[in-house]
Amino acid sequence: MTQLTKREQACLNSIIRLTTSDDVTPSYREIADDLGLKSVSGVAVWIGVLESKGRIRRLNNRSRSIQVINPLSVELNRLYDLFGRDAVVKAVTQ
Repeated sequence: MTQLTKREQACLNSIIRLTTSDDVTPSYREIADDLGLKSVSGVAVWIGVLESKGRIRRLNNRSRSIQVINPLSVELNRLYDLFGRDAVVKAVTQ
């Protein structure tokens, strides 16, 4: 996975911090407020970059639909594709 800039990481941290226990993610305005920004346009740009870098996923036509992608899950799925689930589980549990 590609590295994040300080601003991108701050945005991602804000999303994680503001997500409720019911998995309701923050609005762009809430993220902007958390980061001390007056406008949501910067947040919109960072959200797009985080999505292109594979750190989050957005569901189309839904508000508060940001899903944070765990980098370990991405790597695990890649290993499953390469070697098969059973082989990976066996290698990890030995």
